Amino acid sequence: MVAILKHMDWYGMPESMEEAVARFRRTPKPSPASVVRIIEAWAECPHWHSSTYDTLVEWRTEDKKLWRSSSHLYDRMTNRRQDWYRNEALRVVAGASSIIFENFDMSQTARVEDENGEKTEIPMAARHNRVIAAPSVLREAIKLQADKRQIPIKTHRGKSTNKCSMCGSDMDSDNNRGQLHLTCKSCRTTMDQDKNACLTMLKSVAAE
Repeated sequence: MVAILKHMDWYGMPESMEEAVARFRRTPKPSPASVVRIIEAWAECPHWHSSTYDTLVEWRTEDKKLWRSSSHLYDRMTNRRQDWYRNEALRVVAGASSIIFENFDMSQTARVEDENGEKTEIPMAARHNRVIAAPSVLREAIKLQADKRQIPIKTHRGKSTNKCSMCGSDMDSDNNRGQLHLTCKSCRTTMDQDKNACLTMLKSVAAE
């Protein structure tokens, strides 16, 4: 639709369309909203280049249908995710004497740039998947179920994934960059980073 409007001969257009068309032509990369503004202004005089107008109206009608369909699909998928997270939260708290969370800002995993304006090392696909998965929603579901059962919630404030759960030394950050398994540069223990984090948090809280 943008291409059609960009190559349109606007000579003799109705006065009611002038502002919308001017805004459209000033924009290097016109948005769908700018196209809609032209269609709405054109609706006051649909007989001017009626075939082009009809094409635009048909596009907008189909676009609305697609948007509604996408919106409904998103709602259904979100509801299914909520149900699944609620069930997983129930499974996690079942029989638990306490719940331990790492003090971690999950929004960091979706950021394109860090606090210094530098590009993060997290691949675009990974950021996208983590936004869809919404791990913070699962964390809140676990907190809710733990609170209902009066299960104490504790927060580990250390850098759990950067410390070896076996000897307490720093992991070899140079060799472990982007890896699922971490290797300790002191005792050379290799372990899944999530398992290492959990064991480190358990030891830390147990020592309090």
